[in-house]
Amino acid sequence: MRYPQRRQADPSKVSDVWDSRNLAELKETPVMVDGAELDHCYFSEPEDIAVAVCTDSCLLFNRKRDGPSATPILLVNYNIPPEQRVHLDNLMCLGIMPNNPVDQRSYMCLLDDEFAELARGATVFHAEHGPDFVLHVYAITCLGDIIAIQKMLNQKGCNSEVPCRFCLIHGTRWELACVKIYYYPLSWPWVVDGTRRVWDPLDLPPRTQTTLDLALSRIAAATTKKGKEEQARYFGIRGLAVLRRVRSLIHGRSYPHDIMHLFFENIIPNLYFLWIGEFKGLGGGEGKWLIPKAIWDLIWGETAEAMKLIPSAFTRSLAGGVSKFTAEAWCFWFVWMFPGLLKNRFPQAKYYEHACNLGKIIKLCLRWEIKHSEIDRLETMIVDWVRKYEE
Repeated sequence: MRYPQRRQADPSKVSDVWDSRNLAELKETPVMVDGAELDHCYFSEPEDIAVAVCTDSCLLFNRKRDGPSATPILLVNYNIPPEQRVHLDNLMCLGIMPNNPVDQRSYMCLLDDEFAELARGATVFHAEHGPDFVLHVYAITCLGDIIAIQKMLNQKGCNSEVPCRFCLIHGTRWELACVKIYYYPLSWPWVVDGTRRVWDPLDLPPRTQTTLDLALSRIAAATTKKGKEEQARYFGIRGLAVLRRVRSLIHGRSYPHDIMHLFFENIIPNLYFLWIGEFKGLGGGEGKWLIPKAIWDLIWGETAEAMKLIPSAFTRSLAGGVSKFTAEAWCFWFVWMFPGLLKNRFPQAKYYEHACNLGKIIKLCLRWEIKHSEIDRLETMIVDWVRKYEE
């Protein structure tokens, strides 16, 4: 539990949550509970504890996707070293919810109350020094997949005009389509009111407490149920977040995307389905990125042969094909095997280069530590990759 005080931080690098800008700003911010400011700042005492709240559904039996599932409520203790904090013995399970409950607040309001009590301080015995002291515990992040975080933030999700939990990018949709789904390209494909709307990915308008308060006031001001629903769909939120009493959780900052769901269960499988021509019925489009089935048979054969020479400690077998791939399998195959397996296999080299650039982004994200200057470079790399993807 003394890890935050013992660690030797390098101001030029980020190697743990304790190096984050978010935590540095919290240390200079007075604690706020139920809208009232207290007389101490977050993490003003060396014994203060930082935790993450994790809510993500899991399958109960044999990983059967059509089987029953449940949602544990877990706490990760950031005050112990990173190599220990996510081991099973060090995770705190506070309870279990059914899968995707309609009102998640009803299951977690007691936790919210306890965080409020711990933000004010609880008197406990100091095992090292003897006398009692006042202990504070603050939740600084909430972790989970897109649906789990959507529930935690009480958001509408992707079927709203402003869906993002970080920014206020607006979606557009084809009004004549039989399925009215919003899409969120950086450059809208059509002209609205005489202009084509373009979003700068390096300067997106952020969600802040001010914009959140504005949205909540608009929803509250609506006089009919239909009016409230329209406002909620426009702003992308239904109401206050599930954990709302202590302001250590910041709407646009404390609910990060995790690399497993973002890349290894979404973007990379979607790219694969694009390359085989089975992504949402789009086919080959105007580009030349489709790889024939005969070539894919060769690629999967080479993958199986390569696995005979790769130690099992690196990854589980990939010989079963994509239907058997886990997130771990997608990561290893795409980052370490893809560059060799798919070289000269695309009809146009630019699609291969584009995919390899995503591999470079992932490698940078997976490093144990990263310089602040490299974070800026990473942002530029991601923006460039998304722009080329839209092209």
